[in-house]
Amino acid sequence: MSDATIHPHRLFRSRFHQLVPWIVSAALFFNLALAVVHTNLMRMSSTHVILAEIAIIGLAASVAFSSTNAEKNPWLFLFILQVSVILLILAWRQSLDVKPVRDAIIVPVFIMLGVVGVGFNLVRYTLWTASIGLLVASFEILFLEQFTSLVNVLDFFIAKGTLAESARQFAANDLFVSGNRPNGRFLFDQLGIHRASSFFLEPVSFGAFGCVVGMVIVAHKNGLSLATYLVGLAAAFLIIWLADGRLAFGILVACLVGRPVLARLPAGFNVIMAPVVCGFLVSLHFLGVLQESGEGLGARLAGTIATLGSFDLAQLLGRGAPGVFTLDSGLGHLLATQGALGFLLYWLAPIVLARPTTVEGRLMVAFASIYFAFNLMFSQSMLTIKTAALLWMAFGYTVAGNHLLFGRRDSSHSRESG
Repeated sequence: MSDATIHPHRLFRSRFHQLVPWIVSAALFFNLALAVVHTNLMRMSSTHVILAEIAIIGLAASVAFSSTNAEKNPWLFLFILQVSVILLILAWRQSLDVKPVRDAIIVPVFIMLGVVGVGFNLVRYTLWTASIGLLVASFEILFLEQFTSLVNVLDFFIAKGTLAESARQFAANDLFVSGNRPNGRFLFDQLGIHRASSFFLEPVSFGAFGCVVGMVIVAHKNGLSLATYLVGLAAAFLIIWLADGRLAFGILVACLVGRPVLARLPAGFNVIMAPVVCGFLVSLHFLGVLQESGEGLGARLAGTIATLGSFDLAQLLGRGAPGVFTLDSGLGHLLATQGALGFLLYWLAPIVLARPTTVEGRLMVAFASIYFAFNLMFSQSMLTIKTAALLWMAFGYTVAGNHLLFGRRDSSHSRESG
């Protein structure tokens, strides 16, 4: 895409466009802020967390809706459709649980936020947030006692209802229960450090954040200097290592290795990305390649397959969830809470509606598809606003071509080079 193809509406700025990076930052940092308040000022509860998330999503939606940028309209339609479908399912279930609505609308709301988010440099913003994440993680690892005196992570998660009181017996140093693996770290366990959580307060989300940082850097490689690219990629992998994120490591390596091919494939190819990846992982399970015991990825995959086998037709349509543990299964959770139609809207609609015109845009769609596919089988971390806000904002920003407003290295190469 050249300068001549940047339409005037892409340069439009609503009165509140400057808030876009600040809203995403609020999604990244609000748990840390609430935990500090909980530890030092007043007790927090799930109500405070819910109100904070409502405020962040509401502000993001307000900024997105205030823009006259026509590129947001398909995502606005998706927003309305998802809310309608989930509300119908909840009415069918006679349920007042609105969490499925929140899970669903995070995607279109933050994609719209990225679409209207002209006026800031996504890569620079991502590098700054990665730097802050590494700084907080370094403080956590080097000065653990001081860190937990400021932020009692375990007590905060118990207070907001994420963990039961009994979790204290499994945790160490007032950290989240998964701060230490029973069988040691995935990489370089000899150093003897715990799994860092930084401002996310738990290591899974911190690792997922590192993966998203890496996806942004790899997707925008053509527009970056070699030094910036290498520093960004090193920061992403350092975050993943500090968090000991096995799944995040695998996803980012898949994106990095697959980039030369994915850069040349049409965006429509990503419609089959999730079925292909999930089918491959299921075949590994039935071939006995992955170990099913313990708490590893093989055990999580086996759990997802068992969960899917427990659904009947009414439950697949959204009538009610099976009595099966779905914490480590994104697919199981989405089917249980949103039904098959809600799941299709969550997974398929962003891929179908995306119309990227640059290599960066095609890569962001492909990387998001890979990220989504792996999380379907292993984790629900893709649903949390802490990481989803950055991922989907970057998705919308890049698909809309907003990165072309910063620097011109990618303008001359985006159409033909990978």
